[in-house]
Amino acid sequence: MKRMGPTIVFPKKKVAWGSVTPITAGEVEEEEYVVDVENYWDDETKRQHGLTPNTNQTHVDMVIVPALNGRLLRFDGRAFHAVPKPPHRYLMSKEELDDYLESEEENCQDDNYWDDDDSDDDDQDMERSVLLFNTWPGENSGPRGVLPDRVVVDIPDGIVIEGGVDDAFQRQMEEERRQDWQEEYGDDFESVWCNGIQEWKCVPVERMSSDDRGTIVVPLMGNPSRRGCNFKEDVLKGPINGLEQKFYESERVSLVALKHDTQ
Repeated sequence: MKRMGPTIVFPKKKVAWGSVTPITAGEVEEEEYVVDVENYWDDETKRQHGLTPNTNQTHVDMVIVPALNGRLLRFDGRAFHAVPKPPHRYLMSKEELDDYLESEEENCQDDNYWDDDDSDDDDQDMERSVLLFNTWPGENSGPRGVLPDRVVVDIPDGIVIEGGVDDAFQRQMEEERRQDWQEEYGDDFESVWCNGIQEWKCVPVERMSSDDRGTIVVPLMGNPSRRGCNFKEDVLKGPINGLEQKFYESERVSLVALKHDTQ
């Protein structure tokens, strides 16, 4: 089976990729930050708050977590994370990436691309499904104004129910959806249960070390306020020998220490 892309987490890059300013109340620093897009704090003020004025001197940890059936990955949601496609995208030159994207675009424009039954069968074997959920500390109630999910929320667009939708019809739709799920996943949805916590095991994070230094280009999504910087990609240096294999690893988790080129 072709290995799908890993999840990449940058645990030290929280809130924004560029510089951030901690919110302070007097001398007490709170666990909140303001994105510092224009670097409006002078260097001395940043030093006083534990920030490094020159971002080119900072180190960046990159954790590579392979897609593995049943794996639970938990990390601080403020950390930058991504699933690169292809998995070794960060190692590709601009020319290689352009060729790849052009090839993908041509495949999508192929009239038979979406109608190939054989390809559909292959995709079923290579499908990566991810269940994503957020948690908050006990004293934090989480996001406000978000209602609990329901099995059926709304009638699909284009369907008009004469007389509107009453509670009985809504319950009927929910029951039909629940029956569909039971047929697919089992009476108690046992096929999608997670293993009991007594069966869970932590896996070690293997630190990748090497004397060779190569270029790793990390694309940054979002607008400047989200990125915390005006550039759309960051060029880092790190151990390059054997790194591509880490992006296609089937199980082991790796940590790669990167840094900005200060030369």
